[in-house]
Amino acid sequence: MGTSAKHTVEIGYATGKDIQRHFRRWARSVGVESSPLGRIGPTLADAWARDQLSSTLVPDLPGVLSEMIAAQGPETTICSRSIVLSARVDGRVIGGLVARPQRWLIDGVQPFGVQAQMQTLVRVMKLEIVTVEPEYQRRRIATTMVEYALEVLEKAHVHLVYGSFPADRQLGPFYRCLGFTVLKQGYGISIDGATGAPLAIATEDDERTFARKLGDGPDIDISHPGEAPIIR
Repeated sequence: MGTSAKHTVEIGYATGKDIQRHFRRWARSVGVESSPLGRIGPTLADAWARDQLSSTLVPDLPGVLSEMIAAQGPETTICSRSIVLSARVDGRVIGGLVARPQRWLIDGVQPFGVQAQMQTLVRVMKLEIVTVEPEYQRRRIATTMVEYALEVLEKAHVHLVYGSFPADRQLGPFYRCLGFTVLKQGYGISIDGATGAPLAIATEDDERTFARKLGDGPDIDISHPGEAPIIR
């Protein structure tokens, strides 16, 4: 919880109603409304209603995820490892954060075995949305949301948190202050240490990647262009 000059700011898990009412606006504010990410709001709200959202972000994991994948499928399991936060001022939602494992990445490491897929599900998380309404920006609300999420994810055995932003947006200092490494355009992040798959994550050419290790995860290993097979 943080405070602004006149109002109390509360950070916590978003409710299903928060997601239903605000997710589209959050997605629009970061330019992903028309992407697949911009359309997952109903899925996340439904997972919340079923008590599945964030349900396996807990220290005790052995066997739980394998059983869930077998019984309910990968999408439900990904929702169980996802975190959605909201920021409120005097009870009004003024910001949100979304971080999730990535299905395309889990599928992409399949040639390296089931263990690599499970480690990708558990250990690698993408920070997809961080947004605060303009009138509440520059009050450390976004910073507090990210710090809250990182604390939860570290306890949930996540080793690598990464994301990206358009290269023409000056967001590097924000993420550096939160302990992230911000890469130059064209560079990627090796996921070998976290997952056992000798691959690197890279974003689009007009984006920059940021990454941070958590807990006892391996140090961030920057992959130079052409150095390792790239997965996008």
